[in-house]
Amino acid sequence: MKCTMVTLAALLASTTIAYAQTSTTPSSPSTPPSPGSMTTTPGGAGAMSQSSVKTKIEASGYSNVTNLKQDKTGHWTADATKGGKQIAVMVDDKGTVKERQQ
Repeated sequence: MKCTMVTLAALLASTTIAYAQTSTTPSSPSTPPSPGSMTTTPGGAGAMSQSSVKTKIEASGYSNVTNLKQDKTGHWTADATKGGKQIAVMVDDKGTVKERQQ
């Protein structure tokens, strides 16, 4: 019985020591977002993925959304069709779809 208790205590101690020595590696440096990924701008259009912005534009009555790009301020721009006309659109930082001046 004494041998079993000593063995159990030794196992418990070694497990605790092994666990204490486990280190976590620092997180890897941040990498720039890939196209279509979420951006870090809080709220609004800047926080939307490319596919979400395209869906929002289409939900506003536009079709054939092309050249969808995000600028430095977090606004998205694209070309789209509405009423048979090619129109330049933008989605502002609040997520509002607007026609833009060319």
